Amino acid sequence: MSERSQIQMLFHGAVVLFTGLWFGLPFGLAVSRGWGEESVGAWHVAHSGTVAMGVMLIAIGAALHRMVLRQPAASLLVWSLVASAYGFAFGFLMRGIAGVRGFQPSGPASNVVAFTANMVGVWGSLLGIALVIYGAYAALTRTSTGLKKG
Repeated sequence: MSERSQIQMLFHGAVVLFTGLWFGLPFGLAVSRGWGEESVGAWHVAHSGTVAMGVMLIAIGAALHRMVLRQPAASLLVWSLVASAYGFAFGFLMRGIAGVRGFQPSGPASNVVAFTANMVGVWGSLLGIALVIYGAYAALTRTSTGLKKG
């Protein structure tokens, strides 16, 4: 894995983490000003989910150099997870602002937009984590066959 890939994951993870921390402000307001259970729940998910995605990007980025993947797969891993994190963050934001969930591609335009963002998040994370599993397993297999002792 290239050092640049690790830095990309660190950078975008920090941006997503920072965004999630900002989502804590409307969460706090929703709780303290009694915006209602639905709003509190939406902003709680936006805050905690986006923070978790940022931390995940940083953690996987830190472990990239341990994985065994060819460059095209490594790039796909990085960019699928980055797209996933931003997709989920935007979907969470839409839920908090517009009060939509984005679970189905129907209803008002804001719901369709949230659904699209959520699908980017879902498919990006599934692909990215599948590549993490593959790259980690390849590294584990290489280590266990004696090609790389640690």
